Amino acid sequence: MSEDWATPNWLFNYANAKHHFDVDAAASTGNSKTILYWSKETNGLNQDWDGHRVWCNPPYGRQLDDWVPKILHERFYAKVICLLVPASTETKWWMDLCINANMVQFIRGRVHFTDQAGRTGRPRLASALWTLLPDGRRPAEIGIPIMVPK
Repeated sequence: MSEDWATPNWLFNYANAKHHFDVDAAASTGNSKTILYWSKETNGLNQDWDGHRVWCNPPYGRQLDDWVPKILHERFYAKVICLLVPASTETKWWMDLCINANMVQFIRGRVHFTDQAGRTGRPRLASALWTLLPDGRRPAEIGIPIMVPK
């Protein structure tokens, strides 16, 4: 899969109903989920997340090694961060999230993402939704699994 795949609306709406996001930290003009968003050009890794309610579906792959440290730093300043990532439980960044996030929800079934041309694709791994709050200094709890719609 390429990097530029949109979060499915059903999944964003699920998380947004609870957290009311005001910024999409890793988006593009064609796939942003909020009015305010940071693209490759404005780079969410270089932005101040203080006071924001952040949705983040970063590029899957090695870029997560850059995104997760940024998220772990910003969790103390943002009102909430929800992070959609592959369920790569063997990685260092996954373990860093385990000991610093408030909750992880595994998504049953693989999420179908859509690209700018309207094509759908699935990553090779399942996905998980992490929630980080300013008080996130405790091991993550496992939340209710999210079901992919049929």
